[in-house]
Amino acid sequence: GWGESFHFAPRWIGESFRESIKRHEHFLALELGLKPGQKVLDVGCGIGGPLREIAKFSYTSITGLNNNSYQITRGEELNRIAKLDKTCNFVKGDFMKMPFDDNTFDAIYAIEATCHAP
Repeated sequence: GWGESFHFAPRWIGESFRESIKRHEHFLALELGLKPGQKVLDVGCGIGGPLREIAKFSYTSITGLNNNSYQITRGEELNRIAKLDKTCNFVKGDFMKMPFDDNTFDAIYAIEATCHAP
């Protein structure tokens, strides 16, 4: 299937699928102006592929919000493998009723997740 990222990105001639995904995730981090040490929320994170790539690229701490227990468990294992389990985590919840206080995060993003909202 899709691998660790459940989204797509335009591909340049000669660019692999994985390269296009990484480029898209790096572009998002740059557009958000992420800085090392910031706290970021990934809304509808799946198993956290973008979360890990953006965290490594920007030196940020990212929380993934997801309503699927299996995907969270898989994402936690992939975070351990990537040695990001100390700086990145997952929260089970509904992104229509986020379980966070205001001003918890410096930035928030969603990649192809809000289409699943009513």
